[in-house]
Amino acid sequence: MEDTVAEKKPRTTGDGCNGEPSGTAESGGGGGGGLVERLPEALLVEVLGRLDLDDACSAAAYCRSLHAAANAALSAITAIDLSTLWVKFPLLDPHSEYETGTGLPLIPSNIKDLLLQPVSHSRATTVFLNTTSLSKHITDSLESLSLVLDTITDELVMLITSNVHKLVELCLEDEPVTQPNLPEDLTNVKALGLCHNLRHLSLTRRCCDFRRVNDFGILMLADGCKQLRTIRFGGFSKVSDAGYAALLHSGKDLKKFEVSNGSCLSDLACLDLDKAAPNISEVRLLNCALLTSDTAISLAPCTNLKVLDLSGCKSIADSGLVSISRLPNLTLLDLAGADITDAGLSALGNGRCLISSLCLRGCRRIGSNGIASLLCGTGTINKTLVSLDIGNVPRISCRAVTVIARNCSMGCDSSKCSLRILDLAYCSKLSRNFLRHFEPPVFRGLRWLGVGKNVAQRRGCSPTVAEVLERKPGLTICCNACDMCCRNKCHPDIRFLQ
Repeated sequence: MEDTVAEKKPRTTGDGCNGEPSGTAESGGGGGGGLVERLPEALLVEVLGRLDLDDACSAAAYCRSLHAAANAALSAITAIDLSTLWVKFPLLDPHSEYETGTGLPLIPSNIKDLLLQPVSHSRATTVFLNTTSLSKHITDSLESLSLVLDTITDELVMLITSNVHKLVELCLEDEPVTQPNLPEDLTNVKALGLCHNLRHLSLTRRCCDFRRVNDFGILMLADGCKQLRTIRFGGFSKVSDAGYAALLHSGKDLKKFEVSNGSCLSDLACLDLDKAAPNISEVRLLNCALLTSDTAISLAPCTNLKVLDLSGCKSIADSGLVSISRLPNLTLLDLAGADITDAGLSALGNGRCLISSLCLRGCRRIGSNGIASLLCGTGTINKTLVSLDIGNVPRISCRAVTVIARNCSMGCDSSKCSLRILDLAYCSKLSRNFLRHFEPPVFRGLRWLGVGKNVAQRRGCSPTVAEVLERKPGLTICCNACDMCCRNKCHPDIRFLQ
């Protein structure tokens, strides 16, 4: 049921929900209200409970009977995404004049998970400032809060920590147009230390950075939050090793740790990480310029590590790969932009990691010989690899594609892995007709191939992209050099680009 319960047609006297009866035979001659108001409330609640959230809210705006029924139906919801509903339906806006008898907007009373994106910090604060009953209504049961804002401010953080006492997960992200000035900025992260039940914390700023947060605030936060399992920080340009080390050593339950654009983060922060966080399974250190291979060496004793993302850390060299190759449970490795060579790939190819996803994008010192060493070694990677990104590597030639086809394309040999995702975008050394390597029967399991716009625009290629797609109907070829697997899902059919 995609439309609202009532028909979408002009309402006349005696026909609408709130109008008086017209006295016709259809209205029963003079008794009750409109057709919808004559229906049992239990039936309305049942119907609205089967609708999508936006459809239920649309129906609620039709009349008071449906408004009450929608309020009852939504009361069973424990997770809600109001990202677009405040825009579509003013009924959900705390500034709306059309509110229930209690003065509350139409938000389920037992909500546990709330997501707002994008939302201004001033509007986000109204969720906590509106009335005492509103704060009680929302924050008594709220456990997970995610906000994507224009600016994260001290005022908002204080309101959250003061009112949401059961908070387990907090995700705050902003993208200010310019560097914020006081008081419209975040300086007081130590207030988050009051959230003693916090398990998952994410604070990220895009484009700009948190210039007013230093090690002292992070130390106070770490002292108050001893049960953190997930930490995700982005854009903290003034936080150094002392602050990050305090977070890593704050408790034994930490499993996921991510820092992006940590300009003051160095190798010292990860020393003895296996003792501080013995259960850690995911480490992502993105675009941290001071990190070197010593960080990878420090992570070698973390035997539970499954995900390691060092993309943008340009000083990671071959010695780091030797240590990484000893991680027995590693399944995802991202070394985009690293300073590794073919010798490092040889060490990885002889290692024991069970890597299924490997990203070497932009590693300009590796070539086809390195790919051969990686996949023809004595290790296990040629049996486990499912996703390989070697885009924007100028030394990759058709020889590398041939090696990949022989070692990662499951044919008669069932011991080979079946590569499903391969990115070769902007590998300038590939020949004009390199797509012939993807004709049946090779690469039987391949489902996504990235080639870049330069391939789509070539003339005289044989076979063409369209011809490969005709012969492999289950394959997607991306010519836009986007993220692996076209996560944005907005590409035109490549057949029309020929």
